[in-house]
Amino acid sequence: MLASYLTTGFQRIGQRRGLVLLIYGCYLGLALLLALPLALAVEEALGPSGFGQDLVERFDLVLWVDVWEQAGDAFRGLMAQLFWLVPVLLLWKTVVAVGLTHALREGGQRSFWEGVGRYTGRALLLALAFALLLLGWSVGVVLLVVALRIVFSGAVAAFWVVFVLAPTLLLMGAAVLDLMHDYARMALVIGYTSVGEAFRRGLRFPVQHGGASWLYLAWYGLALLALAAGFFTDLINPEATIGGIWLTFLVQQVILLCRAGLVVGWYGSEVALYEDIRLQASPLIADTDAAGAPGAAAGGPALA
Repeated sequence: MLASYLTTGFQRIGQRRGLVLLIYGCYLGLALLLALPLALAVEEALGPSGFGQDLVERFDLVLWVDVWEQAGDAFRGLMAQLFWLVPVLLLWKTVVAVGLTHALREGGQRSFWEGVGRYTGRALLLALAFALLLLGWSVGVVLLVVALRIVFSGAVAAFWVVFVLAPTLLLMGAAVLDLMHDYARMALVIGYTSVGEAFRRGLRFPVQHGGASWLYLAWYGLALLALAAGFFTDLINPEATIGGIWLTFLVQQVILLCRAGLVVGWYGSEVALYEDIRLQASPLIADTDAAGAPGAAAGGPALA
């Protein structure tokens, strides 16, 4: 069962190559938004220091600490400038998610932009609801870390609590909420539900259907491999020659294109799973309606 949905996802990558290129272009645009101010800040910080060439040729933690001490104000100013990227990223992820969900439904031949136009507004409200849940989870983890640090003192305990337990809990909570958010969007786009109902169904869906979690983990693993590959591109040519820099750039673009393809395949698999489960539930919904109980919404059948 899991293999069939993974296969469907890879088929969607081949069928909708235009979507892959579109998302690749979005990745490039976001990278420029982040890289340009970062490059300017680094140039401002490193220009007078004389450390620029040494940092290009090799990574030296001690040298970076010295640079941070000398140019900390420039880097802190950069962080403040980049804060506005948070809502931009939220908007971008929402637009891509609803566009792909609509485009990949019912065989994957619908319009991406039609989905963006129809559902972005309500999907943003849904995204804010899940963002609040993530914020609450993060606050809870911070409080837990503080409590554990009070109970357990010492360097070893601090290491395990701060650098192992806290990141693990944050990552797990973010992944679970992301999974629920995916299916909440599908309830909104495919199930024709309200924002509140989509939110509730998204919270229930992975609990009711364990296959959704396994499918998410499979694609999550592939995405982590693609992300990890990006960290090793600087090993191609440690001397940082012109040829090595261009080769590194080209390899990075291939990895970025693969990540865009994984996004399309990921959504294609999840949409196929959601539609199959929704189709299986349709007779039960019809029987409930015939018995006089509250039925489906006017726009289409409901999914329990």
